[in-house]
This record gives sequence, structure tokens and C-alpha cells, in this order.
Amino acid sequence: MPVPVEVERPVPMDVDTAAILADYFRERHYNDTVIERPNLRVELSDVVTGNQLADRIVRVDYREPVIYRNALSLGADVGRCNLILSAGYRHKTWTVRGGYDFYNKAFMVGLSKDLWRW
Repeated sequence: MPVPVEVERPVPMDVDTAAILADYFRERHYNDTVIERPNLRVELSDVVTGNQLADRIVRVDYREPVIYRNALSLGADVGRCNLILSAGYRHKTWTVRGGYDFYNKAFMVGLSKDLWRW
């Protein structure tokens, strides 16, 4: 079995071993925002000590936008030969309305569908 040869070299300057060990075992906390969007935020919190990752926390904050699928509405239509007061109910993209035309003294019913939303 080969025997290793040890060569001792002098240290070129004064070394503070206690300071080096204190720095080695010091905990360093890092916070980083990885994703920043209106509805989504992802943050990482890392703890590094002894040249290794000691702890990692991932925080995710997701806020789902509120989508209203139902609505009640109240409206008025005014024209040269009509004056309509109406109420409606919307479910998803369909709206059913009912109202009264005060100019023609008649009831009215309407149905509509949303074609585009923005």
C-alpha cells in the first residue's frame, strides 16, 4: 500500500481561524420573488449555512379573479316613439328582460346573448 508524502508549506499571512469558522457557520437568509404577476406571486426564502442549503420555503399567493355568472339589471330605453323601463336577469352569456313601454302602453319581453367580452 502506498504511503502518502506530506509536504508542509508555510502560511503566507496571519490567519484568524476563529473568524473563518464563524463565517462558515453563519446563517445567511435570502428572499427572492420568482414570479410577480397581477394574480400570482411566488417567493423563495432560503437559509444557507456551512456551504449548504439548510432550509427553503416556497410561498405561492394565487388570487383567482372573480367571475360573475349571474346578474340582475334594471334599465330604461328612450326613443322617439317609446319609453321602456325594463328589468333583466343574466345567466352566463344569456340575458332575459321584461319591461313596460309607457309611450305605447304595452308590455315587452327581450332575450339577448353576449357575443364578445372584453
